[in-house]
Amino acid sequence: QTDFVPAGPDTFHAHVHVREGARVEEFQILRAGNRRQRYCPDRRGGGVLGPTEDDRGKWRADVPRGCRWLRVTWSAGASPWVTWCFFTASGERLSASRSSPTLEGALGQ
Repeated sequence: QTDFVPAGPDTFHAHVHVREGARVEEFQILRAGNRRQRYCPDRRGGGVLGPTEDDRGKWRADVPRGCRWLRVTWSAGASPWVTWCFFTASGERLSASRSSPTLEGALGQ
């Protein structure tokens, strides 16, 4: 579990250490670390569902070569959204990044 920190009004981010050799990292977002209040991808429209007790899927981040850090940004406002991007061990941003529509780790706020 990784904690989110404020990144703006109703917006939070977390930096997740990517496992050595990982090709994919999967995650959900938990409100206050509570699995009964999880946010997950909306399979129908690419948005965000939650909070819910149900395990309705995970976001799936396809990890590019050279990635050591995954930064997840979550906006908890009226129209919630999730994006993520990738960084090397030295902090250089990699070109691949994604947002809410991708499906299929847990991160806590």
